[in-house]
Amino acid sequence: MIISLFHPLVGGTEKQAQRLAKKLQERGVTISILTREVKGCPDHEEIDGIPVFRKIKTIEFGILWGIFYMLSTLVFLIRFRKEYDLIHCHHLQGFHSLIAVLMKGLLNKKVIIKVAGGGERGDIYAIKARKLGWLYLRLLKRADRIIAVSREITSQLRENGFHPSIIQEIPNGVDTCQFTLGESPLPSSERLILYVGRLDPLKGLDDLIRAFRKVHECYPEARLVLVGEGEVESNVMHLARELKISDQVRFEGLQEDVKSYLGKSEIFAFPSLTEGLSNVLLEAMACGLPVVATRIGGNMELVEHGVNGILINPGDPEGLSEAMITLLANPEQSKQMGREGRKRVEERYSLDRIAGEYLMLYRQLGQGA
Repeated sequence: MIISLFHPLVGGTEKQAQRLAKKLQERGVTISILTREVKGCPDHEEIDGIPVFRKIKTIEFGILWGIFYMLSTLVFLIRFRKEYDLIHCHHLQGFHSLIAVLMKGLLNKKVIIKVAGGGERGDIYAIKARKLGWLYLRLLKRADRIIAVSREITSQLRENGFHPSIIQEIPNGVDTCQFTLGESPLPSSERLILYVGRLDPLKGLDDLIRAFRKVHECYPEARLVLVGEGEVESNVMHLARELKISDQVRFEGLQEDVKSYLGKSEIFAFPSLTEGLSNVLLEAMACGLPVVATRIGGNMELVEHGVNGILINPGDPEGLSEAMITLLANPEQSKQMGREGRKRVEERYSLDRIAGEYLMLYRQLGQGA
């Protein structure tokens, strides 16, 4: 597997790659990770028993960043060409995906590329914004499979000329043994609404803060908990102070273990403006939390409005506040939505099932070699 960032630099894509690699290894796949060098980390170590090679080098100097990235990836793949049969890339827009396709032509290696995000800020959007982006996309169409985690991404790939025969939908997965239905939160004078994710301009956090102000007016015991870090953290804090709700909004920073927060919360709020298929949304549903999510991307495949959560339009703080108030006002209905969410995850999004789909794909490509 090749991924630009990996543990200890972890986000949703990185966690998904690590968990999937571990599951595939448990099923007999010999797997290793190629990723970028990280200051203070060894260039070769094992994480969860998986060899990790931090051999992709970069230099912070304009175009040289990409050149060094691609050359170091190329050198590694050529040097160890006898050690692997298939290259599984994360992020279509990553420079390593282009090098992987080159290895397909030079060394007849099978190549799978997973598209991490769709919509206006997704992988294809990022590629087309580059110089010679059209050529980049044309070369990537030579991959053996392009993995779409949602129907939206499948449509976007087809619209940009990727042949249907190489597109395969495999969603992200969640470990349903790790993220489980827990007991109801202990009685408390507070009712917690949780957000987990990057504090990023595209996550709709201004909408969430504005929506929570109205929630707090109806339910003074409500508290909003934000787990994560990012570039808009200070802006979001300022907005909370401006709306005079800073005492009711908790910024918990980046946390390795989000399960404990999920277990204490009553609602999971996810107001993102663009998304592929969110890992944290899967985790919240696996833990039996009713969710309020925007009507975008993979959210619409995960959440059935009124059954396992509530869908709202992106950029609609009024709709967001109404949805959260509805769930707080109807605790039994909310719990039922949570149970339905867990059922949905078990049926389609368990990590065991997703690993099985990848294993089947690996075998198909191997037989066609």
